[in-house]
Amino acid sequence: MAAAGFVFRFLVALWPAPALSKGKGVPHAVKTSVSKHGRITSMSVGVPLARGVSFALTREGKWDRWFKRLGFSEEFQTGSPEFDDRIYVACDAPSFREALQDRERARLAVLFMIDKLHVTRVHSDGRMLWCVATPAGDDPVAADLLKPLEALRVELDPLLTGTPGLFGDPVARRALLAQAVAWSLAGYAAVGVLEFAAHGEDYHADPGKLLLLGLEVAAVTGALLLAGVAFLLGRSSRSHRVLVESALVILLSVPAFGIQVVSDFNRSGAQGPSVVQEVVVQQAWRETHRGKHGVSYSYHFSPADGRAGLPKSIEVTREVHATLANGRKVRIELAPGRLGIRWYRSINGIPVGNRPPG
Repeated sequence: MAAAGFVFRFLVALWPAPALSKGKGVPHAVKTSVSKHGRITSMSVGVPLARGVSFALTREGKWDRWFKRLGFSEEFQTGSPEFDDRIYVACDAPSFREALQDRERARLAVLFMIDKLHVTRVHSDGRMLWCVATPAGDDPVAADLLKPLEALRVELDPLLTGTPGLFGDPVARRALLAQAVAWSLAGYAAVGVLEFAAHGEDYHADPGKLLLLGLEVAAVTGALLLAGVAFLLGRSSRSHRVLVESALVILLSVPAFGIQVVSDFNRSGAQGPSVVQEVVVQQAWRETHRGKHGVSYSYHFSPADGRAGLPKSIEVTREVHATLANGRKVRIELAPGRLGIRWYRSINGIPVGNRPPG
């Protein structure tokens, strides 16, 4: 489930090609994105490409140049300074590199689209040659984009030889594996966040200890994964873009991942004997939360005995809260935890976190 988002991009190549129209005598497809005000925010025009080569041509940015200087990315150079200094070529297929190097008209068509027609990206998915335009002022006109795009296709198509599919492309295989790891980690972290949002009650009697150990695990996991992804991708014209995306996913997910994996491991498997504490409820209360989706409630109580080693405030379920009363004792069953982080097995006999007592 977590990997579905990135796998989708690779499986798209297996779907039927878009329906083509034959306006202007050239079979082509047009896709547009429109704002809520009816303005075209982007337009993609595509023409059939007979060969199975995938590539992307974009305006070279500072990050592209930075990764090349670091030696992480290795970009093909056509030998034309005007083209090489302005366009970033993301492709490892020798046939495409040779075609782009040999055909000056192909390079000029790319430069014309990017400089004059507000095209941000020219790319092939192995079946269609696409250009993506972002309007600046007037809406883009498909006919204006079609002419240079068809000229580019005419120049490149006869020289390209098909490359194997996804699993025959070593760079694509490594990119798929790197993104699988990153998005799987993100999925695990998301499940933990959703579980916390859905249940809400506190699981651990030592939340500070859980947080500290979770962040330590997150730091080690993040460093190892980033190093592994960088090593896995190696030097390719496509490496740094996959690395940046994977790194963002890992860095955003790894804190929640670390805390969740520590929490799950700490409460799993064989546990030592539980310790039962009976403490007086100093105060039990309900908090009201109003949001755009309506009103929700959370339930809390504070133990009166500060020497019990419990937090000053414990969030519980409504079911547990119904058994509490100010000035009366509450029975708290604490499991020792596999990592030494105590967690609530039950409160007044009611399991915490849908885990049976005992």
